Amino acid sequence: MSNTDNSSATGPPHRGALISQGLDGDLRRATPAIRRSVHHAHDDVEMNLVVRGTGTYAMEGISHALKPGTLIWILPDKVHKLTRGHQFEMWVALFRAELFEPTWLEDLGAQPSRQVSSQELLGLDRLFSEVAQESDEPAAYNAGLRYALMRALRASRERPAASLKPIHPAVGRAVRLLRESDNAGSLSDLARAAGVTPHYLSRLLTEQTGRNFVDWRNRVRLDRFIEGYRPGANLLDAALEAGFGSYSRFHHTFTELVGCTPKDWALQVEGGKLTARAEMSAPASGFGLHESGALLSARQQWGALTPMASAWIRALVGDGFAQRLIEAAPSDQTPPWLMDTQPLELTAAEIEGLAESFHHQDPETATEYGRLIQAKDITGTYMRLCANYGINGDCAARAVGAVVTMAWWGSRPEDFAMLRPQATTRQVNGALGKIARRDPETVRRAFIACACHFVVIREAVTAATAGGETKLLDHLSEALGRWSEAVYDSDLRTLEMTDEGLRPVARLRAVRPNKAGAGRSVSA
Repeated sequence: MSNTDNSSATGPPHRGALISQGLDGDLRRATPAIRRSVHHAHDDVEMNLVVRGTGTYAMEGISHALKPGTLIWILPDKVHKLTRGHQFEMWVALFRAELFEPTWLEDLGAQPSRQVSSQELLGLDRLFSEVAQESDEPAAYNAGLRYALMRALRASRERPAASLKPIHPAVGRAVRLLRESDNAGSLSDLARAAGVTPHYLSRLLTEQTGRNFVDWRNRVRLDRFIEGYRPGANLLDAALEAGFGSYSRFHHTFTELVGCTPKDWALQVEGGKLTARAEMSAPASGFGLHESGALLSARQQWGALTPMASAWIRALVGDGFAQRLIEAAPSDQTPPWLMDTQPLELTAAEIEGLAESFHHQDPETATEYGRLIQAKDITGTYMRLCANYGINGDCAARAVGAVVTMAWWGSRPEDFAMLRPQATTRQVNGALGKIARRDPETVRRAFIACACHFVVIREAVTAATAGGETKLLDHLSEALGRWSEAVYDSDLRTLEMTDEGLRPVARLRAVRPNKAGAGRSVSA
């Protein structure tokens, strides 16, 4: 891919202002059916968000690679030339330049291209869809456009710059061959066809696309499966036809990339709840998320972080902690060796270490966890929230009690009135008094993890409650049920809050299994 914009001798057209009178902007989705060439400049600020496929933007001699999640800004009078790839889709927004502060324009001009996370992509995609539907109501449309602009600007400020390095021709050839070939073969075969050595192609793929050969091959096969799937088809036959060597490999790849099992996905397709779409480079709305797929505020970003289960807490409390908690005799005495901790002033290295400990669970969400924790005054927020809930969270032992309380409430937010944080603290004291002394580093890490999880869970509960959607609360409840099983070896939703702490659910309450197999406490 060249990094030069080869404009014609006559130059591109200048199209002036493109926004209708009385409006602050214009927002629309460009689909694969729109094939007309884009090579022009105009007076408005343009924003593009790629939701599907790949392409390139040539602008001021620089080639910007476009892929799902790329958010790119084009300032007034900047000549831009778009080349679309197969099944390329993106949102195109135009805004009046006077909506922007001068400092915003300087920042966007210095680095116009950013790469947002898949969670942010889904949230912005849904938001833009809702705003675009208001185009016949100017007042509502303008309000929506201004909010969409603020959301996009925030995403730009918070995300790293997209790479401007020109894509190596061998990478383009390799990806094209992978997509066009019915049998991708080996890395050596692909490298030979692309004209480079296998080692060099492997390094180029990882550096320039963020995916290695196996990942690309699996994604291409998955695209082929989804594109060719027909309701009622045999999943094994369809997987083998798409190029997978076995059903187990197909099942693993599908579940990892789509977020649900092939069977669950097929049932949703056959039931009309989902439309089979290829190009899984960007997950379709609804895959692996609650049905709304909406992430319409900064606060709602916390919900996606709740499944991250810290091994740092488990290293302190040990295996089977929930059962030991139930059996423990409440105590007012905190184990002295758990009182001896440094002040909770988190360093960047400590936050990075916590995020790194999640990478085996979900690398992208782990990175997002670290970013949000780094951006928030986690220490101040933790201490303020503890005070609000009547919790003393100034040491590792009390932090364990705090996060047990918050995780229980987060999984059952309808039972807020039942919270007994002091009772839980005394119960945790009793359980921790039975464990062997841990080294100071383990204690410190547990303190950090408990404080961070406490804030994340509380923010997620607040967002889900404010959203007013039962599905958001159910989604959070299920996530925290899995979280507590990973950390404490038991789903906290099966426990009742009493004056003596957490105890097994009373006779009048039962556990209703959900689709994922986890229980949800409900009144009988």
